[in-house]
Amino acid sequence: MSGVDKATSDGLVTMLLLLFADESTDAFTKAEAEQIELFFTNMRFMAHERMAPSEYVKQLEPNVTIRNGKIVIKLCRVPLTVDRVRSIEADWRERTR
Repeated sequence: MSGVDKATSDGLVTMLLLLFADESTDAFTKAEAEQIELFFTNMRFMAHERMAPSEYVKQLEPNVTIRNGKIVIKLCRVPLTVDRVRSIEADWRERTR
């Protein structure tokens, strides 16, 4: 697991064993190993473990940047309301299906 420290990967393995290892607490059966593929296919990692597509970030129109070590805030062209975030999220869910 590139970019993941040993403690994190050990924790992930322990969690997977708890979730899937019904017949043994320290190994997967063949059937359990086959089931895990769907789990990994649909697994979402935490945001800090991945980068959002630049088009997604642009849609959110971030208005805070750091330039020359200073925080720069610009006025929002369109307020980032709850409804707008939901709309952006729905759009991206459709794009990534």
